[in-house]
Amino acid sequence: MSKLIPYCLKLDEETWRVIDKHRMSLVGVTHAQGITKADYIRDALIAYNEYFEKQVLPKVRQVNDEIDAPVSIYFSDGLDVRW
Repeated sequence: MSKLIPYCLKLDEETWRVIDKHRMSLVGVTHAQGITKADYIRDALIAYNEYFEKQVLPKVRQVNDEIDAPVSIYFSDGLDVRW
């Protein structure tokens, strides 16, 4: 694994409760000794990023290829022109 960069994650109490419930349900099933919050969240983010790359990005690219480019009267130098 590459060098880990620390990040502070603040979530409401209910979200932490759900995370704890889900990660503890894995004890004895996929993790004999349980899984830490950090490892659970890291695994969830990796899984979501893989899903995003495989499922979401191809659809976004398809839509971007199908839509017309902005008309220059409304769009100039990357900025939305305001009147």
